[in-house]
Amino acid sequence: MSQLECEDVKCSTTGASLDSSTGAVTASSAGQEQRPQLHISKVRDYRDRFILRGLQDEARAENPGFLYLMEGKEKAKIVWAKRERGMVPAGYYIYREPRREFSKYAHSMVQFPMLFSQVFVRPEFRRKRVATRLMHDFINHSGSDTIWVESPKNETKALLNKLGYYEPHIRYELWQMMEGLSRWMKIENFVIRAKLVPPSAEELRVWCGDTSVVLEDLR
Repeated sequence: MSQLECEDVKCSTTGASLDSSTGAVTASSAGQEQRPQLHISKVRDYRDRFILRGLQDEARAENPGFLYLMEGKEKAKIVWAKRERGMVPAGYYIYREPRREFSKYAHSMVQFPMLFSQVFVRPEFRRKRVATRLMHDFINHSGSDTIWVESPKNETKALLNKLGYYEPHIRYELWQMMEGLSRWMKIENFVIRAKLVPPSAEELRVWCGDTSVVLEDLR
C-alpha cells in the first residue's frame, strides 16, 4: 500500500504524520499481540479522500466487488492505529445517512434508513477488534435499536452475531430486498417483544447463518 506509506502525507483529522512502517503490532511480554490504540475520524477533505482511496485500492485488490465511495451519497470514516512514529490508517467503513429518495424498484419515493455499506481492515490489523470498533461506532452513530446493513458478507454477519445482533424473521418490502437492505436487531429487543406477542409469532424467529431459529434457542 505504497500510497499510504509516504511520510509527506499528513492526517488532516488527527494532525499526525503517517508511519511508513506496516509491520505487525508489537507483541506483549506474554507473547500475544497487543490491541492497537485506535482513533476514528470522518473523511472530510481531499487529504482524507486520498488516504481513503488508497485503502479502497487495497480493499478492491482483495475483493473486486468493493465499490469506491460515491461522493454526495455516501460518507466514510477511517480508523487510525497508533504507532511509535504517529498514526497509520488501519481501515475504514462507508455508510449512508437516512434519506428520502426515489427507488426504481418501488417506483416511488421511499425512506431509506441509515445504512452500513462497506467495511475493510488492513490484514496486519485483523483479529485485533478493529472491525468491532468500527461497527460499534456505526451503531452508536445510528441511534436506533435496529440497524441496517447493505448486502452483508458472511464475515459481517458473524461480527453482528458476535455483538448480539440477529436478522429478524420479518418480511422485507420488495424494494428493500432489491436494494440489498438487511435489518438487524439486538437479541434483548426480541426478549422484550416476546412479552408482547404470541409465542407462535413469526417475529420471534431470527436468522442465524442461512437458517432461522426460534428465539428461545438463543436466550
